[in-house]
Amino acid sequence: MPTPRAENLDHILIALADPTRRAILRRLARGEARITDLAAPFAISFNSVSKHIKLLERADLVARRKAGREYILQFRPRPLNEVQAWIAQQQAFWGASLKAIDDLLREEDRKGGPMTEELATARVSHRFTVSPERVYDAWLDPEKLRAWMSAALQEMGLSGEMKRVEVDARVGGKFFFSDMRDAGEAKHWGTYLALDRPRQIVFTWITDASQEADPSQVTITIEPDGAGCVVTIVHEKIWKSYVQKVEMGWSRMLRAIDRLTSASTV
Repeated sequence: MPTPRAENLDHILIALADPTRRAILRRLARGEARITDLAAPFAISFNSVSKHIKLLERADLVARRKAGREYILQFRPRPLNEVQAWIAQQQAFWGASLKAIDDLLREEDRKGGPMTEELATARVSHRFTVSPERVYDAWLDPEKLRAWMSAALQEMGLSGEMKRVEVDARVGGKFFFSDMRDAGEAKHWGTYLALDRPRQIVFTWITDASQEADPSQVTITIEPDGAGCVVTIVHEKIWKSYVQKVEMGWSRMLRAIDRLTSASTV
């Protein structure tokens, strides 16, 4: 049994979606009928019934012939048979897909844990012409954070509208940053694990509540280099496929901090 083309399938399913049209088909399944006779039982206008019939004709579920001054309608079951064949194909496809998922889950159970993507580490470095202290402070001062984060987001093509910047700069303290995007508020939060001015900042990095139990970790190391310094960011426990994207994001942030600290005289 051939299956209907996508356009025909849409017409058939739309035709079947309305109870009035289904009632018309049930009546015609018992035999031919005049349009006036079909319209009689329905508490709607004749014009409304005619519109329903036209949708059934578009789906090829109903055919009409002229008998004198009136039209006689006839039920055509072939499209329903074609839809039934399409449904059977979908059942076969999804049945195989669900079996594959079931096999995967059974394999996970056999191995004693979920089969997940490999974790990896992102690493970026940037040289600054300002002192380590000024770079260090830019990570913990809320006003400076708001400024360079906004600039980094704009470099990414986003609005840069910061909604919340909250910092409790102590070991065990929390931070929360958020910005507004087309999909809503993008949130980032975590806990400071180490603060050693001006050498090192370590914190957890969370973007979704599901990561709370096992968050990724960011280590910022600041090493003196002449009159300036070199900053290295190491972001651990991220999906391997995200490494390049994460490195690009941190690099944008470092460039934004560089512009801010270089322009500031404080």
